[in-house]
Amino acid sequence: MLKNVFITIFSMTIISCGGVIKDISFETGDYLGTGYDEKEAIPEPSEEEEMSDVYEKATRWSYEELDKFLRTELEKKNFKIFHILKLLEEQENKDLWGNICIYLIYKTPQYAKIIKHNPQLISQFPFKIYVYEKNGRIIVGTFKPSTAIRYMGNLDTESIKALKELDLELKEIIDKIAK
Repeated sequence: MLKNVFITIFSMTIISCGGVIKDISFETGDYLGTGYDEKEAIPEPSEEEEMSDVYEKATRWSYEELDKFLRTELEKKNFKIFHILKLLEEQENKDLWGNICIYLIYKTPQYAKIIKHNPQLISQFPFKIYVYEKNGRIIVGTFKPSTAIRYMGNLDTESIKALKELDLELKEIIDKIAK
C-alpha cells in the first residue's frame, strides 16, 4: 500500500512538472551525460561574434589573385582545402554569374571537438567559402559555421566554442581579403 502511495505521488509530481523528464545521467548527474552543465552550455555572444548567418564582402582582386590569396590565408590559419567546386565548368547553363566556386574546407582540431558529442553534425562539414562574380566584382563569403548549433542534439561548450572560433577565423580571412 505504501508503495502504491509513493508511486502515485511520484507520478503526480512528474505530471505537475509538465510530464517532461530531461535525459540526466544517473551516474554523474549531468545533463545528457556530456560532462557539461546545461546552464553553461550556450555562452552569451560577444559583440565581435555578432554577424548574420551569411557573411560576404566584395573584393578588388581578380579571380586568379583572390584564389591565390584565399589559399594562402586559409593555409596560414591551418585550414585544409578538401576540394574546390568550379560550378560553371560543370553546368550547361552559362547564364549564371561568372567564376562561381565553392572551397570546401576543414580544420581538424575543431572538427574533432565538434563531432565528438554531436556526430550528426558531420552533415555540416566541410565548411564552405564561396566566390562568385557579380556586376564586375568578385564576392567572397561563407555561411557561418555556428549555424550548426541549431542542429546540436547535445549542447556542449567545447563544440559551441569551436564553432564560434571558426566563425571569427573565417570572418577575419574574408575581411583581410576584402581590404
